[in-house]
Amino acid sequence: MMALREKDVFDLNEVEFAIVEGSGSISVLKKSEFLPVTPSDMLLKTSTKGLSVPLIADGKVYDSNLEQLKLDRQWLASQLEQAGIPSFIEVFYADINSEGKLYISKIVQAQNLQDSFTL
Repeated sequence: MMALREKDVFDLNEVEFAIVEGSGSISVLKKSEFLPVTPSDMLLKTSTKGLSVPLIADGKVYDSNLEQLKLDRQWLASQLEQAGIPSFIEVFYADINSEGKLYISKIVQAQNLQDSFTL
């Protein structure tokens, strides 16, 4: 039962077939009425999500990625400024997704943990 739960099956009535593979793992095919609904089931059109493109890592700007996206450092600096970040070197990681949404993670300075412990 644990192997089935790892496949998100908690009720044996939902299982059409379960096969124990040669490796010892279990492959499960749920009955069609228990499968999740997909956009194609509802005749909905979807767009490709695409991959996010890294723009900054450890304070280093990936100029070639900016060029591919027809963006520049000035645009990136203004986006960082809007987020309250004055410099590229303060960014741990930044990327942009296919919808143009920017993700920014600042570098966080580690606190001196030695001061927190006494022996």
